[in-house]
This record gives sequence, structure tokens and C-alpha cells, in this order.
Amino acid sequence: MSENSRQELRTLNKKLSEIMKRLEIIEAAVMLESPQLSSIVRGLEGGLQLYREPLIFVERIGVLRKLIKNKDIAKDEISRTIVISLALRGPLNISQIAEIVKAERGKASRRIIRERLRKMEAKGVVSKATGWGHVYKLAE
Repeated sequence: MSENSRQELRTLNKKLSEIMKRLEIIEAAVMLESPQLSSIVRGLEGGLQLYREPLIFVERIGVLRKLIKNKDIAKDEISRTIVISLALRGPLNISQIAEIVKAERGKASRRIIRERLRKMEAKGVVSKATGWGHVYKLAE
């Protein structure tokens, strides 16, 4: 995926986020006046979310394609599995990542996963995300 395509995806995602925020404001204002109209606005929000999720997924896959070429990740099966998991599923906490790696490789400890995540975070491959516990996502 070219840098131009990635930039277009980011711009489109940003615009959809802005529209979602505006719809939330409209819904709050309309809710008191007309419950039926509020229901229509909620339907619009749901429709926009259907467009937004695939865009986010395509963007994560683009990042994955770039990262998978990194020699450190290509050599290390655990790191590679972590990066692929974050690309396919989005932000995950250490326990979720450990479960996925265990399912893929047969064994994985939270300590090793935490260690790999810290190394990848230092190299700018992953970053911390908001969420319960220590949640990680692919760096942008």
C-alpha cells in the first residue's frame, strides 16, 4: 500500500470520526424533542460505523505489510505472531495476546509476551493504547 493510499485512508477515517461526533451532538439535542428522529440519527451512526471498521482494518493490514518485512520481526516467531494478532484484531491486552500466541505456537508466557512488547514498543513497532490493563496496538 502506497503512502498516498495510507494518507487517504487516514483522512477518510478522520472525516468519519468527525461525522460520528457531530451525529452524537445532534442525537443529544434531538433526543428531548423527538424520540423518532433520535432513532434515525442512531441508525445513521450505525451505518457510518459499518464503513469505518473496514477502513481501520485495511489501515492495520497496510501497517502489518510494512512491519512484517522488519528483520527482527521476521526472525522471531513470537514477535511476528504478536504483530499479526494486533493487525487482525486491533488493540489487545497482554493476556489476550498470550492466549493467541499460545494457540498459534502451543506455548507462551505472559512474561515473554510482555518482554517482546516492551522491545517492540522501544523500536516503535507497537504502542500502548487506552483500555483495561496494559493494552497494545500497532504503532502508526
